[in-house]
Amino acid sequence: MSFSDDGNLEIPTSGVADWDSPLSSNFTQLAQGYRFKALAGVAVNTGDAICVMSDGFVRPYDASSLTAPRPRGVSDTALSSGEESQFFSWGVLRSMDVFSGNLNIGGNVYVSPGSVGMLTGSYSAARYPLGVALAENAVLFRPDDDVRPEQITQTISLSLIVGSAHAFTMEVGHSGMSARLNLISDSIDAYKLQYHSGSARVGSEELYESVTTSVDGGALDFDINSLNFVDGSVWSYRNTDTGSPGLLFGLLTVQSAASVGSSDMSVSLIAERFN
Repeated sequence: MSFSDDGNLEIPTSGVADWDSPLSSNFTQLAQGYRFKALAGVAVNTGDAICVMSDGFVRPYDASSLTAPRPRGVSDTALSSGEESQFFSWGVLRSMDVFSGNLNIGGNVYVSPGSVGMLTGSYSAARYPLGVALAENAVLFRPDDDVRPEQITQTISLSLIVGSAHAFTMEVGHSGMSARLNLISDSIDAYKLQYHSGSARVGSEELYESVTTSVDGGALDFDINSLNFVDGSVWSYRNTDTGSPGLLFGLLTVQSAASVGSSDMSVSLIAERFN
């Protein structure tokens, strides 16, 4: 017998007419779950949860990162950067001592934000449950079984002059919850940022408006007075525009108290979309 590249399945050397040829090892291999072949982009430890990056390489999943792709598998061997291996993707993974002491039998399995790639059952705030612990060193791994929000990041770049406003959209899904908002300007330090539930904005719900001290004393200006504004507060959104159900509608206005005449600006939003 020889082995195929995917799943380590045996390829019969006898003809299909040999109906009594033993093939049970294939079924044994399939019962262990499914694997996929890929290259490690960095060093990977045995038992690390891994994600697939945009360059096609896999690396240990960082649960503390707001921008890392969601985990897609587990490595059952240690690898150096650039090494190729098969990574466990779905099924039951057993007899791996690296899990001992970290899992609660019958409970969900997560990736610890405190240790990149390390599986754990005790961190309540960890995102993306990967499966269920069957024993202290056995996991029923099913990363896509659980319904959960999907994290997405959108960045909009634009150029504005004093007294102007710019309407924009962000593809963050029909509804969700924001996690972080950034607005960066190279010279304008007085502006107002709003989000609305519909593209017309008139009559639509105002989902977000940052209210800080007005730099020019106007009681109704609600200016942000900063070249680099960061808001970590959580606010929910829901799109009511049936024509564009996946968009969030923003409006950025430069106030009269801005320090210069024009500026290049960028708005970034990190959100957990529900659908």
